[in-house]
Amino acid sequence: MSDCLNVRVKEGKVVRDNMGWGAFPNDADALALGGPVLLIDNFFLSTSQILIFGTDTDLFRYDEGTSTVVFITPRYETGTVSVTNGSAVVTGSGTTWSTNLKAGDRIALGASETDPEATWYTIDTVDSDTQVTLTANYAEATSSGEAYTARLTFTGGVRDYWRTESFPKAQPGGDDLWFATNGIDDVVTWDGVDDQVSVSTIGIKCKTLSRYKNMMIYGHITVSGDLRSFSIRNSAIGEPENVSTKEAAEFVVHDGVDPIVALVPLGDSLTVYGERSITLAQFVGPPLMFVFRAVIAGLGALAGRAIADFGDFHEFLGADAQYRFDGIGVSEMGSHVWREILRKQSPQRLDAIISHFDEENGELLWGMPLNTDADPENGSIERVHVEHYLEEVGSDPTPFTIREVPATAFGFFERLDTLRFSDITTAWSEQNFRWNDRFLQAAFPFNLFGDANGNVFILNERDSKAGAAITSYARFGRVAAMDGVRKGVVRRIYPFTSRIPGVTYTLDVKVWRAESMADDRTLAGTFSHDLTHPEGRFFVSPRVSARYMQIEFGTDGISEPWEISGYDIDIVPSGAR
Repeated sequence: MSDCLNVRVKEGKVVRDNMGWGAFPNDADALALGGPVLLIDNFFLSTSQILIFGTDTDLFRYDEGTSTVVFITPRYETGTVSVTNGSAVVTGSGTTWSTNLKAGDRIALGASETDPEATWYTIDTVDSDTQVTLTANYAEATSSGEAYTARLTFTGGVRDYWRTESFPKAQPGGDDLWFATNGIDDVVTWDGVDDQVSVSTIGIKCKTLSRYKNMMIYGHITVSGDLRSFSIRNSAIGEPENVSTKEAAEFVVHDGVDPIVALVPLGDSLTVYGERSITLAQFVGPPLMFVFRAVIAGLGALAGRAIADFGDFHEFLGADAQYRFDGIGVSEMGSHVWREILRKQSPQRLDAIISHFDEENGELLWGMPLNTDADPENGSIERVHVEHYLEEVGSDPTPFTIREVPATAFGFFERLDTLRFSDITTAWSEQNFRWNDRFLQAAFPFNLFGDANGNVFILNERDSKAGAAITSYARFGRVAAMDGVRKGVVRRIYPFTSRIPGVTYTLDVKVWRAESMADDRTLAGTFSHDLTHPEGRFFVSPRVSARYMQIEFGTDGISEPWEISGYDIDIVPSGAR
């Protein structure tokens, strides 16, 4: 292929089948998080799991039983408040707001309020320990001495995505703990039981973190206002929040000021990725603690999410190409697509780069912000480039396709209950699973993604974009119709498609022509191929004259799947030079 959109390469075929998405958990109960989705994560406890969402201001816990989310953002609730209808001033009693609240925090009447659907007001200014002013006048009834909830929102922006890690049996309490940082605010922790996260006691901020050798490693740290972007700090063994005693220590990873973007374990080592360096850290214990080995200088990962962990090796996007790192050396790969893609990147949005494994389809999705996006300055990505890493193609490079997925975050959701046939509300013809498919069973992992508008979707859930039509095509390489000098007449094209009984749509077959290998192409015609394969009709007859040509296959619309394993073509000389 020379170009494509909304198709996948699977088992040697080009396929359009459920290339779209639908609302999570379903159309009737679609989530709207109220801000750009920057986190979708599963917190795996010893006996259960919890789905967590994050925006630039809040963290949420998903309740599968009610198909709703609740805030787990930290709160301040000390004292009581008095409010007046038509006034933006809120008065407190027994409150210390000057040191606990800030502009941008949200406030609602009622104790321990966690419902996003409650009436929340935004704080404009904190005037004193006992007074705040809202951005809008209070619209409900006047009251005094009321319990209240102040939601302590986070201050990161749309590019300050969340980095998370879990730590089982964390000491001294023995709880399973979940850690999260947006690189701007203090690190927060959660045990999965409390109804809000807590600000960690580590006393440092960090850009990235990772569990390694039963320690928590914090990277790109800020200590007492001092930014140390090239340093890491490890916790005491088994005590992820103890960064000051026992084995806890701080290390400068490399000389210079190359900022650390990610910490990713590889075998028994920890890979420290900088923007222009890769360093391996190996734990050796006291008194040295770590031994560092500089793998390469001048080459690193563009951003923290520009790294894909295959377990025994990593793939990452560098400034000029895609690379593979196996713990020993770095090798370039994917040059047939990445050299062109990286030329079109938006350098001011590198933190928007994102990678995600769709293991059910053997696909690695790479989201790259491009200058062709609708908003190349501040907008989200619009398309992902899909690496079909399980396809066996001999000595050829790994196949890639292009797909429309406007994602700001990816993640998984493992359904707790087995799906019943009565739970399926859309037409059976729109489904891509069999009656005995593993998809129906509990624990099947759904691929989720969130967008800049606060919506969460299930990827591969249907063959439409949340109900809107989806365009798909596969265009193959330009070839000479005859010998590059004479023109040829394309008499017949035989698409090797799979038969789809009873369909009411057809496969578009487009013929593009050009005068040379370098000239712009023009569309010579669009022809319809019957996917029901009526007897004696397995071809289209374009009768197009061309010196050079390209063939394209595709459909436009909702639920119009197709697959093709190749094509054949009949060409005769046209007699023209």
